[in-house]
Amino acid sequence: MAMSRRTYILIGIIILCIFTFVFTLPKKGNHQAEKTRTIVLEGKSYRVHIAKNPQERAQGLSGMNSLPEGEEGMLFVFKEPGIYGFWMKDMLFSIDIIWIDSTWQVIGKEKGVEPSTYPTIFYPSKPIQYVLEVPATTTTKRYPQ
Repeated sequence: MAMSRRTYILIGIIILCIFTFVFTLPKKGNHQAEKTRTIVLEGKSYRVHIAKNPQERAQGLSGMNSLPEGEEGMLFVFKEPGIYGFWMKDMLFSIDIIWIDSTWQVIGKEKGVEPSTYPTIFYPSKPIQYVLEVPATTTTKRYPQ
């Protein structure tokens, strides 16, 4: 039974659609790369994981023993400036918290915040749009003043 030219064209189109779909799916490695960026803050570069939705911001660094290989911090991104509080719930290591406004100016730092401070909530002195959490002593090493 011979197939018509239309059938071959239809099969070709189906195969092309399948290949297009398979090759445009996000790759496992790409998903992580989309959430990891290098940022520059006060002339210093940081390789950070981006926490930009409510679930990622709520989880933060909680429950992690340290930052993943190649990451120096976690950047929390908020849609608009505000006074956002941070605490050390389920944290396993001390951090420095860097408060950043909507123009990428550092407006304050909390140094050496320990897990034992939970349930204390830390707030910036002014509205911020970004928060950078880095391992404790990072800000002292990079900004020795």
